Amino acid sequence: MNASNERPSRLGALLDPGRPFGVSPVVAASAVWAVAFIVMVSLRFTDTIHGKSYAYFEGAGLNWINQEPLYDMSTFEGFQYFPQAAIVFAPFAALGFPWGNVLWRVLMWTLLLLGVRRLSAELVPTRRDEAFLIATCLAIGPAVGPLGNGQANLLLAALGLHVAADVAQKRWWRAAVIAVFGVAMKPLFAVLALLVSALYRPLGWRIAVGLAVAFFVPWLVADSAYVVEQYAALPAKLRLGAKPIPMFEDMRGIAITLGWTMPHDVATALRIVAALATLGITLVARRRVREPYAVTLVVGLAAAYLMVFNPRTQSTSYAIPGAVVAVLAALYWFEGRKRALLAAVGVQVAFTLNHNYIPPIELWLRPLAAIALGLFLTRESFRPPTRYRSTS
Repeated sequence: MNASNERPSRLGALLDPGRPFGVSPVVAASAVWAVAFIVMVSLRFTDTIHGKSYAYFEGAGLNWINQEPLYDMSTFEGFQYFPQAAIVFAPFAALGFPWGNVLWRVLMWTLLLLGVRRLSAELVPTRRDEAFLIATCLAIGPAVGPLGNGQANLLLAALGLHVAADVAQKRWWRAAVIAVFGVAMKPLFAVLALLVSALYRPLGWRIAVGLAVAFFVPWLVADSAYVVEQYAALPAKLRLGAKPIPMFEDMRGIAITLGWTMPHDVATALRIVAALATLGITLVARRRVREPYAVTLVVGLAAAYLMVFNPRTQSTSYAIPGAVVAVLAALYWFEGRKRALLAAVGVQVAFTLNHNYIPPIELWLRPLAAIALGLFLTRESFRPPTRYRSTS
């Protein structure tokens, strides 16, 4: 009888976020990040998982070094980002295999780890180490896919957390530089950059200046005629990439599952309406909710919008909202908000499940979970709990 009564308490002691398995929560969290990195990189380099996404960036880096065209107009696939992304990737491409591959993943993984650490500390300052551990355990699931194939969405997930942490600390220049870097790496980061520019006055002009500077950077490191050619080719590549086959995990994936192929014009109209709605909701959050919870809601709403309305959302894209959900779950754990915690965990499970092993969930489960996330964050924006309400 006594022995059976002791088992739960021993298990509870092992899983206690204050001292898991007898070590500090920071050590435990660091071990989780390290093990996940080793496993996924090993799977990639044994060809268990493909690295096509990394290959696009690597190819662009090599093309930049050799002054060759960045954009392949024969397909909607391939590199379709700003020339600045090719410049960033050039050193990794020059290192070749395996060092360039490994260092690129180290960069993204380290930035994500630090982003989770920083934002969880902002939200739960009195229990920051334990919050870091809980957020780590939830962030890993959606993040391992893009880690394995080198997808830059993992970088965007990390940068979103850092923007939120810097806004919360009123480090306006650093937040602006990170936002500009995110846009340079992938145009879809412009959603968050535009939102924080509109919501936080000190960021608006700083991001504008940063974008102007970033625009001229390619001329500092390459022949002028070559740079002009790449900028001229980019709009056509972006238009081509915006009209891929409708087999992506966005709102059209839900429509296809229901037996309807959504027309392009309808999808475009929905994106515009949803963009305006997202701006309106984040304006409410900015006014009604205290920091740093307000900016976390803004980053989460931007990510939810992207997942549902970006025409190229893939399973690995869900690392972007997954990073925010993980940090929110840690907050709800320590605030004792059981329903909110269960909702966050449920959404994260949906973001993590692999359709390669459960085929029926492909196309609809993740975007449906992103819609649920957006609705939850909208409710938090309009009716925040008393402890989060702004007094201004």
